[in-house]
Amino acid sequence: MKVTQIGLLPNSGNLRAKVDFAFLDSNATHPYSQYGSLHFLRQSRVKEISDPTFRLFIKGKLKRDYERNVRDFSYQLSQAFELSRFDSILSPPSRFEYALPYRHAFIQRQPNAVDLTNDFVRNGNAYSGSGSSLEAVQAGLKYTGKQNLSGFKSLLIVDDILWRGVTVAALIKTLNASGLSPQTQFAIACPLWLF
Repeated sequence: MKVTQIGLLPNSGNLRAKVDFAFLDSNATHPYSQYGSLHFLRQSRVKEISDPTFRLFIKGKLKRDYERNVRDFSYQLSQAFELSRFDSILSPPSRFEYALPYRHAFIQRQPNAVDLTNDFVRNGNAYSGSGSSLEAVQAGLKYTGKQNLSGFKSLLIVDDILWRGVTVAALIKTLNASGLSPQTQFAIACPLWLF
């Protein structure tokens, strides 16, 4: 596991220049590394894989290896931060449920944190992984919660993959527009970083 600081999108409003970011692996490693089966998360999103042998590898061995290791991966990632510093946790709405075991691992360590995940809906087809702009992704997110967001001091965003940071930036901008203080501290945790 690695913890670093990354910059989110420039020109994205009042977002801080750098945020704490925890991840297990990045696309700089080979699929047969210690965390190699995490690459299932990336490959599961690729619609067309031309090499039939590799397609079977993704659907077969890599997926089985990932499913066998996901509890351990979740636990490892959940150790990244001193969780007492977070009073809220959020995973972005997604077509996939790959972030779920990671978010649950963090919630088990910090059961008093408010889970805001179900307070978001996606009302469009703009996804950051498809190359959509920050504005398009933000327009496709809607906060439906009844929480008074102004009281939250810290937020942990848990996802399965971080690529450009567009979804994270869109979530934060949407929360700020819904009452979250721009002073709220936040951090990001995801198992796989695609840079």
